[in-house]
Amino acid sequence: MKFDYHKKRNVLVPNNELKKLIYKLANKINKDYKNKEPILVALMNSSFVFIGHLVQHLEIGVEVEFLKIYTYSKVAEKKVDTERIKQHFDWDRLKGRDIIVADELIDSGDSLDYVTKYIKKHCKPKSLKTVVLLEKKRKRPFAIKPDYVGKKIPNEWITGFGMGYKYRFRNLRDVVILDDEEKGFNKYEPKHKRVCK
Repeated sequence: MKFDYHKKRNVLVPNNELKKLIYKLANKINKDYKNKEPILVALMNSSFVFIGHLVQHLEIGVEVEFLKIYTYSKVAEKKVDTERIKQHFDWDRLKGRDIIVADELIDSGDSLDYVTKYIKKHCKPKSLKTVVLLEKKRKRPFAIKPDYVGKKIPNEWITGFGMGYKYRFRNLRDVVILDDEEKGFNKYEPKHKRVCK
């Protein structure tokens, strides 16, 4: 199916609201980290738009690092945990520092849970907090709870504003709910066949 940027979609969170949410998150971080210089660790790829907007409103001495990580569902059982990290990362830089792990969305909580536990175990940070733009309202198998949340949203299949589906839709300005047609599903297929690849 050919991508249509201007197709009318079900907008869940419009661009102007997203920017207001980010501004409020930045203000909270500015207040809590006044006279501190934290390292912001952004989970990639989906958080790049969120982080780009967030750092523009931070008025503290912040450093930014980017970490690419496999979601648990994409890791073969034979792989060890360290193979979830997609690139070389200087973990020593995090030792004894104030750390903020950032992601655009908390869904199952798997990635955020894994990264925060890894940092606590191997880096012994001075402090560790998490910030997410959006949080899905759903039960989670992980106990992770973000310290800063922009907005709670329904448990829908979303994309846009940096979040992709099958490598596409990251350039959409709003957070939208994809319909079955754009997800590549036939509406007559049994639901059990509807799996993300």
